[in-house]
Amino acid sequence: MVDIVPISSENFSKFENLIGIFKNNFSNEDIWLGASINNFPCGILLTSKDTDNSDICDINVLFVPEPLRREGIASKLLEKLIEKCKKEGYKELFFNSVADQKSIFELNSFLKNYNFTPLEIVANTYVFDDLDSILSNKNIQRAISQPIIPPKGIDILPLNKVDHILIEKIKKEVNIKYPDYYAIFPTDISKDLKHVNTFVAISNNTEVIGWLTGLDVYGLNIFYKTFYVDEKFRNLGIGYYLINSCVKNHALKYKEIPAMCGISLKNPFAEKFNSTFFNGVKKSVTHEFISKKFFNQKY
Repeated sequence: MVDIVPISSENFSKFENLIGIFKNNFSNEDIWLGASINNFPCGILLTSKDTDNSDICDINVLFVPEPLRREGIASKLLEKLIEKCKKEGYKELFFNSVADQKSIFELNSFLKNYNFTPLEIVANTYVFDDLDSILSNKNIQRAISQPIIPPKGIDILPLNKVDHILIEKIKKEVNIKYPDYYAIFPTDISKDLKHVNTFVAISNNTEVIGWLTGLDVYGLNIFYKTFYVDEKFRNLGIGYYLINSCVKNHALKYKEIPAMCGISLKNPFAEKFNSTFFNGVKKSVTHEFISKKFFNQKY
């Protein structure tokens, strides 16, 4: 029999191995559920209140180990969550996560049973973990060996060297979230990742015109999340200077840490750039998706 219980500070250690890298995000205010069979932990479902809309509950993690799947554990977890969300007055469940192609199909069928909207793939996430193929790539070799000299008036700086006033100004002016909304990690989790290899393009010391964010994923990966260049400056090769700076610094300081890159489907330029620049580099790909369930509404 599958038992579903709220995860609390009292029983946290029981589910800690399943929670993994998300353990630092635990809060008594969130709905975290654990599943067990004969007191053996067999699944987790982690959620948080949406940072922009308190009527929305975000599903951050739904995980059942591979050998225990198709035993009804995920169903029990989701049913308990739906029950709790109704009781707490949420109007919507929002699921933003990552899965491979096979899992996307299975998950879509599973969520359909609970009146979730069809899965919408919003981004591809690439993991570069083959060091030999990375270092043998000509573009990587060039980025590491050659000096980076941007056009006159343009500076490429690590984030910690940029005036915070300029950063706050661009956050307000540019019509995207910073970091942007879609990512391999849900917003509430990704906002807590530290910038370790983020570079910013500055024009005439007065305005931010682009950036490439490199976030530390608990020492396991460096996640390159947001790649942006102001339209007025896109004919100057600013994107190449940014990515060369990130690549060079990654190779010098974090060579043994794999890189991850999330690219929105709304950004075909970044997808093409990724394919061209990293030609021949071995990488795995998963798909980021979103799906929603509305309470008191028929989908």
